[in-house]
Amino acid sequence: MINSRDCSLYYDENVSNFLVKYKNKDEFKKQIDKISYACGDVITDNLAVVAVSHLEMNRLLKEVPQIIFFDFRKMFVLGETSKSTSPPSVGNINSILINPYLNLTGRGVLIGVVDTGIDYLNQEFIREDDTSRIISIWDQTISNNSSSTYMGTTYSNDQINAAIKAYRNNEDPYTIVPSKDTIGHGTQVAGIIGARGNNSDVRGIANDSDFVIVKLFESTNFRKALLENGVEYTPVYNASEIVSGIEYLKNVAVELKRPMVIYLGIGSTESSHDGNSLISRYVSSIGTIRGICIVAGVGNEGAAQTHATGYIKNKTDPSSLELRITKEMKFFTFNIWVKKPNRASLVIVSPTGESSSLLKS
Repeated sequence: MINSRDCSLYYDENVSNFLVKYKNKDEFKKQIDKISYACGDVITDNLAVVAVSHLEMNRLLKEVPQIIFFDFRKMFVLGETSKSTSPPSVGNINSILINPYLNLTGRGVLIGVVDTGIDYLNQEFIREDDTSRIISIWDQTISNNSSSTYMGTTYSNDQINAAIKAYRNNEDPYTIVPSKDTIGHGTQVAGIIGARGNNSDVRGIANDSDFVIVKLFESTNFRKALLENGVEYTPVYNASEIVSGIEYLKNVAVELKRPMVIYLGIGSTESSHDGNSLISRYVSSIGTIRGICIVAGVGNEGAAQTHATGYIKNKTDPSSLELRITKEMKFFTFNIWVKKPNRASLVIVSPTGESSSLLKS
């Protein structure tokens, strides 16, 4: 990931972070760095993050022709966990864990976690010799202009060990590594995956593995919209930061020449669901790399009525589809997807009777 200039727009609640596809890395950076109302940074050989107001997106596409495609934004949230869940019961794999002929402990394997961070002072992630099992932490929420990443700060195993030592000496460890998991979700899933077993009740599945942690930056733009709609605080995330986190983990695995299992503690019900979004294609490409495996939850919103479907039987017969929206909702966005090779023309009518112009797919 290339960081050529510090950009506060990534943290601006009035600006959106988009995942985009570009043609040439050098030309893209040359063009985007000239823009005053937006900024962008390279994530992979063909993907980048762009911070820009959605009202300025069309202008940006004209002034930065290196951008050839951008994904509609979608909101990611944390997967649901239960405090009563014990690691062996998660996948009903206790019979595998106790099999003496397998002896699967995770030794030599890296566990990459993209979530809310980790409590690195938790004894479950510290070895008997008081050194950390965490190879590194990329905390996207802690700004540092000298960082090689476009946002946030990375902390090495040596720094984490120094923080643990300071903690043992009754000093403040957070002056060395200030990263905290204030929500607790990332620490919990990391414990399910690989808690050492200092507490036998929470011994993880791969209890001898090492960790590489990405603490995701919470989208201030999405959060602002939720608050204005009267939705209570919910951690929400962008696709661009998730892709950046996965790319960081991949690079660590390649550099250390060790196998890695990447766990994504977030999910979304938005977008096309056909596997063709930029993030879907990226995750699929990572899954083809030998020695790297990606694991994600399948969600639990099957009965939440998050989608609506309509059928147009004949091209000459109009059809209507209603969406029930609470009147307290101030901002509302939705995607309309038409399966290829079908084409459709539609008009959107608001509850007050206002209608859009004719939209064609």
